[in-house]
Amino acid sequence: MANVKIFVPYGAVGLNCTEEAFEAGLAMHPDIISSDAGSTDSGPYYLGSGHGKYSIRDVKRDLKRMVLGADKLGIPMTIGSAGTCGSDEGVDTAYQLIKEICEEAGIHKKIARIYSQQKPEILKKKYREGRINALKGAPKISEKTFDECSTIVALLGAEAYQEAFKNGAEIIIGGRSTDTAVMSAFPLMKGCDPASCWHAAKTVECGGVCTSAGLPGCVFMELDEKGFTIHSVQPGSTVSPYSVSAHLICENANPIQLLMILTVTADTQEQATQITKAFNPLLLHYNMFSGKQMPSYGFIFSPAEMERGAIYEFKLYHTVSVDDPLELVRFKYDTI
Repeated sequence: MANVKIFVPYGAVGLNCTEEAFEAGLAMHPDIISSDAGSTDSGPYYLGSGHGKYSIRDVKRDLKRMVLGADKLGIPMTIGSAGTCGSDEGVDTAYQLIKEICEEAGIHKKIARIYSQQKPEILKKKYREGRINALKGAPKISEKTFDECSTIVALLGAEAYQEAFKNGAEIIIGGRSTDTAVMSAFPLMKGCDPASCWHAAKTVECGGVCTSAGLPGCVFMELDEKGFTIHSVQPGSTVSPYSVSAHLICENANPIQLLMILTVTADTQEQATQITKAFNPLLLHYNMFSGKQMPSYGFIFSPAEMERGAIYEFKLYHTVSVDDPLELVRFKYDTI
């Protein structure tokens, strides 16, 4: 059974980490540096608009640490869901930043770009063949739905990253991916226990969140024949059953206690604003607990309602049956 050590510096590229944590992670001699670079947690805007969530300056700063650190140790690096949503544009933007970093540092690397953005025509054909199926909670769709989408991405699994490794890639930039695929692909390829790979990857996919240090503290995982071990990286920080389990329960330490907010979506901005204003006094004195005195709350913003303009929505939450895991994946390799 192989022994593989993975350093995960960020919950998402662009979130930053402390310099001492990053250096401590390198000092633990990882076999690979991996990080997620996107999410759908922030809603469909970034996928619909094509704009990344984090500033280019912050993304380049984080990528520079990864590129230089991986080069110093002579190890590969991977990022997934580039540009927040993992669109083709997001992958190419990350590539341009990494190319700049390599040129500035005089580093030469083989870089793989893995694209997972899909063409509506291909998916419509799959739909007609009955090879697209809804996941639980997915909206009803028709063939027309694919043309209504501004951007469609599929979730890359571990197979695409492994293919890039097999072709000699030293830096891999993935399109929209499962958070776990980015971290599990390398140890799976090295022969580590599959269950341990996937469980460990889920534990560390948000970086230092599963440690007492939180996001800025990075995280380190080691897989061996017994399973996996999670190590804290930030000096003085710890990992505990609570810190790990809190992350695994829907990423909320308390899945019961949540904060209240009203979002109104309507056909026009005028209508949405009118509804929001009508609910204003109701929310201000909303009695959540029967039989108790009516409360009075404070609004976090003033004015209490904010007009957002045009918004985006998720329209696809479906699986596509394929004959090969790489059937809908495209690769591009560059040596710089």
